Amino acid sequence: MSTYVQARVGAQLGIGGKIAQFRFVGKLVTVGVISAADLLAFANALAAVVDAGKALWTADVRSLSVACQGFVLTPHAPSANNPALFSITPDTINIGNSAPAIGNGTHPGSSLPPQNAVAVTLRSNTAGRRARGRVFGFPPAEGEVDSTGIITGHDFKSLVDNLISAINGATLNGQPVDAVVLSLMDGLGRKIVSTDQGGRIDTQRRRLVRTPR
Repeated sequence: MSTYVQARVGAQLGIGGKIAQFRFVGKLVTVGVISAADLLAFANALAAVVDAGKALWTADVRSLSVACQGFVLTPHAPSANNPALFSITPDTINIGNSAPAIGNGTHPGSSLPPQNAVAVTLRSNTAGRRARGRVFGFPPAEGEVDSTGIITGHDFKSLVDNLISAINGATLNGQPVDAVVLSLMDGLGRKIVSTDQGGRIDTQRRRLVRTPR
């Protein structure tokens, strides 16, 4: 049994727009409630990475922030509406970064519509869908995608790789953290060993999800 930590990078898309987010999961070795001080330091460390990479997005991507929360997995009987064998049970409060204040994106252009996203695939050393995940970034700027949907100038992968490195370099409850792909079907968190960015723009119909992937 392990304790996990979920990190959510959030933003508001456009003035009065909806809140969007992408998520990462870190795994600790043993069970234990993560202290509020550790969670705050973790959120601030990831916020510094996002702050350094916010030129990926235009000022239409507003109020960037990072929030973190510890959780454990609770087994349950599957049903037709929920075939997963595990559910997520938070065991700490949700803590947002206090510094740096990231603010808005700084790319000088204008954003594509909010349903457009650049996707990065997260891979572990295990084959199969349960052992890989995807994160969908916020919409890139106009001019970074050509008329056929090919991405020509938006390196979301570098930011994802930097966030994964920050997660892997963190310590919570005195234990190292591994950035993982978490499956609710078998309850396993598998360490991320590589990432790749799709070459074509993705349209994410539903930007908010209930559980991390």
